[in-house]
Amino acid sequence: MLQNYLTIALRNLLRQKGITLLNIIGLAVGMAACLFITAYVREELTWDQFNEKGDRLGRVIMTMTYPGKSPQLTPYTMPAVGPAMKEGLPEIVRAARTSIGFPYKVFRESDFLGFEMAGYVDPDFLEMYTFPILEGSQTPLDRPDAIVLTKSTANTLFGDEPAVGQTIDVGRDRANANPKVVTAIVEDPPTTSTHQFTALVPFTNYTEDFGWGNLESWDWFNFPTYVELAEGVSFAEAEAKFPEFFAQHKDPETTTFSLQPYLSIHLYDALYSSFASGGDIRVVYALIALALLILIVACVNFINMATAQSARRAREVGMRKVIGARKSDLVIQYIGEAFLVALISALLAILLVELLKPTFMELAGRTVQIDLFGGGFITLALLLLIGLVGLLSGFYPALVMSGFQPAAVLKGSFRRGRKGNALRRVLVVFQFTVSIALIVGALLIHRQMEYVRSKDLGFKKEGVAIIYPDTPIDLNEADLATRLESVPGVTAASITSGAPGDLRGQMGLRLDGTEETRLENFWWADPGAYETFGLELVEGRFLSLDYPSDVLNLEDSTVAAVLNESAVRKFGLEEPVGSTFRYSGGIVATVVGVVKDFHLHSLHRPITPLVIINDTRNAWLPAVRFRTGDLRGFMHNLEGEWSQLAPESVFEAHFLDDLLTRQYEEEMRQSTLVSVMSTLAVLIAMIGLVGLTFHATEQRTREIGVRKVLGASVSQILTLLNREFVLLVLVANLFAWPLAWWVINRWLDNFSYRAPIAWWSFPLAGVAAVLFASLIISMQTFRAANRNPAEVLRDE
Repeated sequence: MLQNYLTIALRNLLRQKGITLLNIIGLAVGMAACLFITAYVREELTWDQFNEKGDRLGRVIMTMTYPGKSPQLTPYTMPAVGPAMKEGLPEIVRAARTSIGFPYKVFRESDFLGFEMAGYVDPDFLEMYTFPILEGSQTPLDRPDAIVLTKSTANTLFGDEPAVGQTIDVGRDRANANPKVVTAIVEDPPTTSTHQFTALVPFTNYTEDFGWGNLESWDWFNFPTYVELAEGVSFAEAEAKFPEFFAQHKDPETTTFSLQPYLSIHLYDALYSSFASGGDIRVVYALIALALLILIVACVNFINMATAQSARRAREVGMRKVIGARKSDLVIQYIGEAFLVALISALLAILLVELLKPTFMELAGRTVQIDLFGGGFITLALLLLIGLVGLLSGFYPALVMSGFQPAAVLKGSFRRGRKGNALRRVLVVFQFTVSIALIVGALLIHRQMEYVRSKDLGFKKEGVAIIYPDTPIDLNEADLATRLESVPGVTAASITSGAPGDLRGQMGLRLDGTEETRLENFWWADPGAYETFGLELVEGRFLSLDYPSDVLNLEDSTVAAVLNESAVRKFGLEEPVGSTFRYSGGIVATVVGVVKDFHLHSLHRPITPLVIINDTRNAWLPAVRFRTGDLRGFMHNLEGEWSQLAPESVFEAHFLDDLLTRQYEEEMRQSTLVSVMSTLAVLIAMIGLVGLTFHATEQRTREIGVRKVLGASVSQILTLLNREFVLLVLVANLFAWPLAWWVINRWLDNFSYRAPIAWWSFPLAGVAAVLFASLIISMQTFRAANRNPAEVLRDE
């Protein structure tokens, strides 16, 4: 019986080679796209789940609320929070303060070994997270002079030489480096880890290395704090104790605390953090929706073409029923044919996945595990796809064709019902609704990304080069800037903590005369930043070397500060110049000037208050403004000067406008990935239209012959056969436009600054769909219309 089913299925598939090929290509492309999306989404949803205690780990979130102002959520807490929670809350068994990502230089004796991203963490950190210790102590951060290296870092610094027990000097430069003893080697963090580091040192080193700060402070907040819950304790049970506990330390009217599950950070960090830079649950939802749409569109093609051929197979159904075939036998037969097509399509999809895997990795921006034969999740997804596609594609056509009445069929009185034609029209409208909406979305996404690349940011990003030092410089900031200004082509130079458009420093400050501590953006910059970045002064003056008080003086804890317009408005300063505030546990800052607002971060965020201070401890990034023209010659001169300033350094410089464009790399990758998958959905819909028009013209060949004999022209025939499909595409626009409008508005909500939605994108997508449909239909119809009527009507 099974062999008979298979023989009949193969015979029918080969009889309609063109339709079968279109079905297989459409389903294969759809299945390959679904496999890629499944692998990407699975990795996003399982981020950080390598941690064995992941479901018990949480990040402390602080919410600050002041009268007349919106609540401000931040993952940055005071240094006293972690130890206090561990000691005072039995629900918390471990706590770790963290400050990961500092660019530190490593020395051994007089040799410069490398440039690493160090992290300050409490000893509990390595007990909370699954970063296996490969060598050395199992409690490696208990001693104050300890340093823990990752496996790859140890190999880079020491090669085959044993690393544990070695003493190295670690610091921002040679003068500030402190000796550390390598106490352990840990496995490198997986690429799917939120925490990325190359070295770890005890958190208590923070104040020693930076020369300031009180690690018992309840006012200064700058550190993410992570906690581990006791077994059996839920996040809600732990948070229930927070109000009473934290009321002992902070005013509950203005400052409250909560917990964010650690496993949600990657996809939901934007809810809590100004510096979120990971995944985005909205992109995951969009890709899941796209995968379903692609699968449905591919199955719709199969259903449309199968039901369109129902009349051709009606006589077969009638004969089989007459000789005793039951309805269930016919259902099994036709669903079996769908599964056979799905299986062949899956084999082609596997080939496509293997061929396109490198391209997909490039689109995704990282290595995504796609092992189709490993017996894991992706293998299961492939098997489920085959079953789902076979069932979705075959079930309805099987019911339709198995329901034919043999008497009507064999007497020649069988006619295709209106219901079948109506269903095909509905499915065609659905396909084009999806296609048009996706075309509109692609156009508007491209428009928004062009907008963010060209928008005026309030500073001059062109003609600025940023140098990333990887070795110590034996010059203070003023002398270093002077040396850089001597390079031919350089018009200004500055040493800062970061470049406008990507500022990441935040600290708590308190205006004199108030008890309110607020978290604000800080930019540590020297006087040269004003000209280097083309800032605009609104009131007072900028920082200047002519005023010694403008530089931070740790002896009397005073410094000058410059605010932006947003800070003046938020602080409610009627006369900002001369006003004072305190930060970092007691340093008094006097405002000497106000600059015009400029974008501190990407366009995802609005312009926020900024404090500019000349603090030489935190400024490490040289920047130069140069005359554009001979870029190659300028970079050669700059590299030559830098080789004299830092002979052991590898020269690394980037243009500021390029760096700012990279802010949107993840977004561009994600939007490109969505656009590519959208294009595949449109392509699959077009493949379906080719099959339908091929079948439609084939069924109406005799009608076309008769019309030609009666004098109809080719253009009249083209118009006749185009009319129905074009009308369906026009109807699809009525559904696609509002759908696209709603979806793109949700996506644009991610940007504080957005390009206006171009109304012309909607009719443009509609016209494009009509033209595509007309072109495909006309190509098929033109061939049929040019056939000799005598050949077509010979047997009539």
